[in-house]
Amino acid sequence: MSNQVIVKKNGKFEDVYIKNVICYFASVHKPKQRHTAPKATDKNQSQNEYSITVFVDDEARKALEMDAKMNKQLFKVGVDLNKNRVMKFKTSDQLTGDEKHHYDDVKGLNGVQFSVKEFTNAGKPSQLTIVGPDGKPFEEDIGNLSTVSIKLWGYKNKDDLLNVALSIVKVEDHVPYEGGNSGKIVDDELGIDMDLPEKKKADKIQDEFADDNAPWGIDDGGIY
Repeated sequence: MSNQVIVKKNGKFEDVYIKNVICYFASVHKPKQRHTAPKATDKNQSQNEYSITVFVDDEARKALEMDAKMNKQLFKVGVDLNKNRVMKFKTSDQLTGDEKHHYDDVKGLNGVQFSVKEFTNAGKPSQLTIVGPDGKPFEEDIGNLSTVSIKLWGYKNKDDLLNVALSIVKVEDHVPYEGGNSGKIVDDELGIDMDLPEKKKADKIQDEFADDNAPWGIDDGGIY
């Protein structure tokens, strides 16, 4: 199924819908540490954010870059380099050293991360809605290779580029998250079915994102 990008005007803002995309590293129920430190203009100095990485086809990438003029950098799997001249999303034959994680399952697609800060600049909790296929609240952790549709909202900056923030994630096809922020370890072969202590949950969330050093476009701070 091809991806679909829809952009709608919402007063002085714009809503962007990206439908039926594969996702990785969804941290949407609990925030994780931001890649960059807060700017001096931020009224709230929290370094946490909710985020999700999605992979779109070439047509959707063109719509986001050329039509929506989104202020985000997309990276083609196995092709595009980040600002440090390192391949952002590597295929298995590009791994070096102790690297284990690859993106063969989304080869040919383009990855981009969307996020929203834990708190607005006014210090209020940001509103991020997570729903399941039935449109009702979805509380399970979202595993890699799940299919989702997302809604972003944004505003144009002085360069006429669209700054966006994550608003809604709808899970279309859920892949359970194995070992990590699900809070459980289940292994039928070893006869394990146990809850993780709170400290272990937090550690696993941090460990999962520890090696992600990519820049994700420009965050102008702004109103979200």
